[in-house]
Amino acid sequence: MSDDAIHVESVAFDTARYQLAPGKTAFGLRVTLEGSSRANPFGETTLWLFSVDADGLKPVLDNIVASENHGEWDTACAGEFDETTRTLSMGSPAKAVFADIVVAEKTTTSVATVGKDGDCQSEDKTTIGKHRLRYDGSKYIVPKDLKRDE
Repeated sequence: MSDDAIHVESVAFDTARYQLAPGKTAFGLRVTLEGSSRANPFGETTLWLFSVDADGLKPVLDNIVASENHGEWDTACAGEFDETTRTLSMGSPAKAVFADIVVAEKTTTSVATVGKDGDCQSEDKTTIGKHRLRYDGSKYIVPKDLKRDE
């Protein structure tokens, strides 16, 4: 399973306890992709959540990017890299209502340049954000900026 310079590195079950509603839990599936370019590094892990219903498996969260890193550099020093990690936690489910999913996000951008003395210097900037995903009656709505580009 590969696409040009990107390949599937791993597929794994996420065994965290996703308590969607009273008596209803979900499990996750994580797919990790990696790129093979040294000058343009890329890595990404996406997450899907599934609940078990009487009819079988039901997807309830589709293709959220749980972590990603990418960049471009000259393979010696100068370049820019971004790394984002997202952590999901379940809100408190109300009686017979699906809980919201709270997504905590941390993004670090690193810019490396060659200094006056010829040494490689790096400057980091970190931003933190939070998103709330709501259940629409059939699945959780994932904003486009949190989904994998397709």
